[in-house]
Amino acid sequence: MELKEIRNQIDRADEMLLMSFATRMRLTAQVANYKKENGAAVEDPAREAEKLDQVRRVAPGDIEEECVKLYNTILEISKDYQRKLIGKE
Repeated sequence: MELKEIRNQIDRADEMLLMSFATRMRLTAQVANYKKENGAAVEDPAREAEKLDQVRRVAPGDIEEECVKLYNTILEISKDYQRKLIGKE
């Protein structure tokens, strides 16, 4: 396969990734609203551990470490966004 075609496939994958990320962040906003209304903390270590365990189970073995890194970053972004929406920056 030519490099240009590989890059085109990466671009298509990136578009899907961005759409999924946008959906996830909209749901994160709903979580922030719930936490604000119920006085719940942004940090939820048990949920984060559960999510990372799920990632480890589902991720392809050859890129498991990279998938965990990605989700650690996503979780940090999500928590920052929740703090911003709740007003606890």
